[in-house]
Amino acid sequence: MNKNTKITIYAVVVIVVLMIITLIVVSSNKNKSITQKQLPPAKVVNVQPVDAPKGQLITGFPQAAAEKGNTIDSSYMFKNDQGSGSYTASFTSSKSVQDEYNYYTSFLKSQKLSVSSEKYTPELASIFAYDSSQNVNVTITKQPKSTSILIVYTK
Repeated sequence: MNKNTKITIYAVVVIVVLMIITLIVVSSNKNKSITQKQLPPAKVVNVQPVDAPKGQLITGFPQAAAEKGNTIDSSYMFKNDQGSGSYTASFTSSKSVQDEYNYYTSFLKSQKLSVSSEKYTPELASIFAYDSSQNVNVTITKQPKSTSILIVYTK
């Protein structure tokens, strides 16, 4: 075999190997696409928002969480078709962030909820508590002339 024949054979072998590798890669990508198309669609949960009348708490929101003297700004719930949902209320208070933080930290613990995270600054405080059937997040924010409180219960 002469030198040119050897080079031609090597070139053909290299081209054939590259074609085989390309076919394998393309084939594996097609299989991934087919697999992704065969996955069932995600279940869509029907969520219905419901607002409480102005100045009132939505039914299902724990009445005890509304500290006396605070103004109810709004309250609503999102309830899914499986019966669970989230209940939200926002309040305005004349007390300081620290006073409200102390009140809600004590309140949540008195309700036998485990406080798993809490953060306090004079401008913003947050408390997260839970038990086996619910999660509660309280956010307290300093406003120019008042304090805002947002409470979300998820059941």
